[in-house]
Amino acid sequence: MLIEIDNLHKSFLDQKVLAGVNLFFEEGKTYVIIGRSGCGKSVLLRHIIGLLKPDLGTVRIRGVDIFSGSKEQLDNIRASIGMVFQQSALFDSLTVGENVGFLLYEKSGLSRRDIILRVQEALTMVGLNGIENKYPEELSGGMKKRVAIARALCGRPSILIYDEPTTGIDPIGADMINSLMKSLHDRLKITSLVVTHDLVSAFKIADRIIMLFNGRVIYQGAPQEVVNTDNPYVRQFIEGKKEGPINQLEV
Repeated sequence: MLIEIDNLHKSFLDQKVLAGVNLFFEEGKTYVIIGRSGCGKSVLLRHIIGLLKPDLGTVRIRGVDIFSGSKEQLDNIRASIGMVFQQSALFDSLTVGENVGFLLYEKSGLSRRDIILRVQEALTMVGLNGIENKYPEELSGGMKKRVAIARALCGRPSILIYDEPTTGIDPIGADMINSLMKSLHDRLKITSLVVTHDLVSAFKIADRIIMLFNGRVIYQGAPQEVVNTDNPYVRQFIEGKKEGPINQLEV
């Protein structure tokens, strides 16, 4: 199994965010994680990439516990993961090329020429070749998202993690991002984990959809199974209704 999450718990002060998450992710598939704001989706992603440490439980990637493995093991794991942050997280003072190659310049030991070639390769994959010398302020919201994806791809990861990749862009731009994520998955055979509120995106790109509620996994299934489920929590969420068990238990 590529990623295994066992009994993961996390609280911030007196707020329980993850309350015993158990999940596994197989190699080469796209998993979409849905649920209301505050249910623990982004916190779960941050545990997977090692930005947060759990109060209890484990995260194993390729059999290595990412909170107790050796430095060499953890460095190799982190190098295999690309992260696309919710607000793109580009550096305004750097050009597009410098943003995309940032981690390689900082940590890879590659020559400047090799990094430039990697940057060009990544930008070409997201349909933005030739914009290396532009600055983020010159780009549309959708272009910034694609630059953020190019930066994640530049390290040639085997796992790609997206946090709300279509937030803040118009429906046409969002569909372009969805199509890009799907084409990258099909072309690179990469494992993708996607947190989103965008159900159009979820049903377009997912091999499997996972729903979190109150810090736990309450449902998972293929997109068609989600459409046909009689689970009242899932039905309320995908239909966008205020009446239902979620509204009764969660403000």
